[in-house]
Amino acid sequence: MGTGGTECWCWAMADELRRRGHDVALYTPNPGRFLERTGHRVATPGESFDLVLDNHGVSLGKFGGVTVHTCHGVIPAESPMPTADANVAVSKRVAKRWGLKDIITNGVDTDRFRNITEPGDSLRRVLSLCKSKTADAMLAEACRIAGVELRTTFGRESFDVENVINGADLVVGVGRSVLDAMSCARPVVSFDDRSYYAVRFHGGGYIRRDQYRLAADDNFTGVSTGKSWDASSLAGELKKYNPADGYRNRLWILKNHSVAASADKYLKIYGEICGKTEK
Repeated sequence: MGTGGTECWCWAMADELRRRGHDVALYTPNPGRFLERTGHRVATPGESFDLVLDNHGVSLGKFGGVTVHTCHGVIPAESPMPTADANVAVSKRVAKRWGLKDIITNGVDTDRFRNITEPGDSLRRVLSLCKSKTADAMLAEACRIAGVELRTTFGRESFDVENVINGADLVVGVGRSVLDAMSCARPVVSFDDRSYYAVRFHGGGYIRRDQYRLAADDNFTGVSTGKSWDASSLAGELKKYNPADGYRNRLWILKNHSVAASADKYLKIYGEICGKTEK
């Protein structure tokens, strides 16, 4: 179990449900140090649960219980699962792609991901949470043009990414990485080079509050914009840095992406399926 967006989703959701008094277990076919770090027990195939929250189909058919599958994207590997009791989408774009009515946005643990330090008055340190070497190479050139320092987590497991984020002024990435950085009151640039998207060097660029709704509909990947960046244009996005945007970002996350609200929605779906009310 690595440190990608889905793994962080599982960690945040598991912590929230345990805070409510639920007996929670995590499952992955490839356990590792990250799973150990969460502090949650490992589920054993064949166990039964009241509710199984499935991502990418890894738990389907392995556990008893009501299963709700979350579709995280628009590629075939992230499609709805016919054997699940319910399928939900993380954004409007994903819901439209798969014809789903229920949307549950990615929930962020806003107590863990908070501004321990403050972004600087001027941009000095950029953190890359990109998941590709090619994106980091382009971003390095963009930072050279902009005259700022680049730090990266590429190729390294980060069990305390919230602290790493707090060591930067601005964070670059897509999806979950953007949400976690926004929760830490950091200005963000949506950018990466994921091989499974048709557009190379994709992203929505520097995100301001008038772009929140559109960016959220795309789960902060920027793919639907069709934009493809180069080092020069990316440097221009970095130069839009304004620390006040970081604080606006956190307020947006608190209102729209709290893990508590996401957990409420999953439990509501479970209750509707079972005819129960869960808290």
